[in-house]
Amino acid sequence: MNRTCTKCCYDEIKLAAYNPDERARWEHWTKEDVVVGNKTYKNWVKKTENGTVSKLVEEFNRELDAIAIHHFNWLHQAQKFRQLKDNLREKEIVLHVEFSENYACKLNTEIQAFHFGGNRQQASIHTVVAYTSTGSQSYATISDSLSHNERAAWAHIKPVMQEMMQNSVQKIDTLHVLSDGPVTQYRNRANCFLLSSVPYTWGLKQITWNYSERAHGKGAPDGVGGAVKRMADNHVHGGKDLQNPKDLYEFLINREVENIRFKWIDESDINVFNEMLPPSVPKVPGLLKTHQILSFCPGEIYYRDLSCFCQYPEMCECFKPTKMRMDDSSNANFDHLQPGSIQATYAESPSTDVEKNEEYTVGKFVIVSYDNKLFVGQITKLLLDNIEINCMVQHGKRNVFKWPIKPDCIFYHREQIASVISEPEPKQRAAQLTKYDWLLFNEI
Repeated sequence: MNRTCTKCCYDEIKLAAYNPDERARWEHWTKEDVVVGNKTYKNWVKKTENGTVSKLVEEFNRELDAIAIHHFNWLHQAQKFRQLKDNLREKEIVLHVEFSENYACKLNTEIQAFHFGGNRQQASIHTVVAYTSTGSQSYATISDSLSHNERAAWAHIKPVMQEMMQNSVQKIDTLHVLSDGPVTQYRNRANCFLLSSVPYTWGLKQITWNYSERAHGKGAPDGVGGAVKRMADNHVHGGKDLQNPKDLYEFLINREVENIRFKWIDESDINVFNEMLPPSVPKVPGLLKTHQILSFCPGEIYYRDLSCFCQYPEMCECFKPTKMRMDDSSNANFDHLQPGSIQATYAESPSTDVEKNEEYTVGKFVIVSYDNKLFVGQITKLLLDNIEINCMVQHGKRNVFKWPIKPDCIFYHREQIASVISEPEPKQRAAQLTKYDWLLFNEI
């Protein structure tokens, strides 16, 4: 699946006979530097490239690796999602969740100053489709808080779980969550901490959180969000007003909607989960590549690259799950189910102390993840949760890194940093990672 085995790692698509020196012209998407004041950003632009056919074929084959992994992950996760929903036990529940795009509250007639003056209020809509062994139920939770972080997500999930557990004939003891993977909402270390603690206060015994592959997160919750907004727009077109989120909620609960139930989420409900987070949450290495997180006891998680339920409710060893304690801020208390793996080795490496204390300071070297690829770079600037990093260029897949002729400085979100590492060791005209850091680079 990763095109790394000896059987297929060198395979390329066979093309018809062509002249490698023939000139060709093609279009492709690339990132381009944009300078705003003293900051440099990168924007996606569509560019026309001119070159030989051999260069075009080379670039085409280089993209095959990423596409192969992406395609496999997409099909695998979709298959496991379907398998999970089709084989639910009586005591299990699946929540397919999604933050819908905020609804802009509307009035039937608006003066120009209101329409263009920034006075329009927005409502957060979190949609859920709950599946049990006996059927499904859709929910839309409405809030005047525009927060879409992991704490808000759990605040929106809580009333849904409370109602489903109250209405269930069998006592629910297992929760499965399906979602897409935005780092600001569901795929971050804070959510790992909440996942390993909050559900146990509801009486649950087992929890899994499963992420769809990037750009393939559309599903049933999106349909719920569309239905809610369509009802609201039709109400306004009929001569009514929805001036604020509370008006939207009052309108929805008075509608007779067959299979959608509505809940109101107050700012205080979200603050409850804000207070649950400790000052420091352990870092979860490799989280950006993770598609499944599991928890079987409070404060402890397992996570792995892809979802698997082949032995569920028992824990299988497919895709090398990693065990980690989320209630220990030392961030050194994690290991593979497979003994002697990189996690156990790296826990003793020199850079662990830096990673443990979250010391993202100017001059530190880090491994950063972008577009499912890993880069080595040096921190050059800090701006709240955004960190500017000057990235090095890796020579093929070897432990050889060079500085580019033109500095590649762009801002990354803090969650995109996979690990802090030691400064690469000089080697002739390039540099190489230490033994520990190179092992980590290949394991993340």
